[in-house]
Amino acid sequence: MTDSSAGVPGVLVLNTLQDNDRVGERKRFLLQGGHVDICEELGPGSSSDDSPLEGADVANLSYSVYSNTLWDGSLLLASFLRSQPWRVRGQRVLEIGAGLGLPSIVAAAIGGHVIATEQSPVDLLRREVCRNKEVIAAGGGSIDVQELDWAESPEHISQRLGSFDVVLGCDILAGVKPGTAHFRQILDVVQSVGT
Repeated sequence: MTDSSAGVPGVLVLNTLQDNDRVGERKRFLLQGGHVDICEELGPGSSSDDSPLEGADVANLSYSVYSNTLWDGSLLLASFLRSQPWRVRGQRVLEIGAGLGLPSIVAAAIGGHVIATEQSPVDLLRREVCRNKEVIAAGGGSIDVQELDWAESPEHISQRLGSFDVVLGCDILAGVKPGTAHFRQILDVVQSVGT
C-alpha cells in the first residue's frame, strides 16, 4: 500500500507494529535498484493518522517525539536526493538533526559519504542505519552516526567533524523561534562546516 505522506511517490507502508510498549509503522522508501526501510515509532496508543504534535506545547516536547517521527520534510528531502543523486554522489555530506536518518541513508545509498548527526541519544538513528547497511554498501556510499550537542561551540564541531561539500537539514527548526540563541547556534554550525 502506498503512503500519501507529503505526496511523495515511492513510499510504502509495509506494516503497523503494535505491542504492549509501543506502536509503530515500518515504511519502505523505494530507490532505483533497492529500498530503504525505516521504522517510525509512534508511541503508546498512537495511530499513523495522529500527529505527534497535535495539541502539544512544541517548545516543551521531549526530544524523543522529534526523533521517533518520520517527518514529511525528511520524505521530501530524500525524494529530492533520489531524483538528483549527482548532488551527493562522491561528496562529503553532513545531515544535522537527522532523526530517523532517511535523507542520510538515501544520500549514502546513492554514493555519498555521510555523517548523520543528532542530539543524544543516537540509538534510533544507529538502528536505522544498521537496518539499511546493505543498500548503503551496494550504492558505494558510507555513513557514520555522530552525536551533535547544540551547546558545543561551532568551532569545536567543525574541528571534530571536518568540512563538508553538502549540508542537509530538514525540520531542524521545529519549535525554535527566529532570533533565539538556539536558532543562531544552528546557523553558526551550518556556516562553520560548509566548504
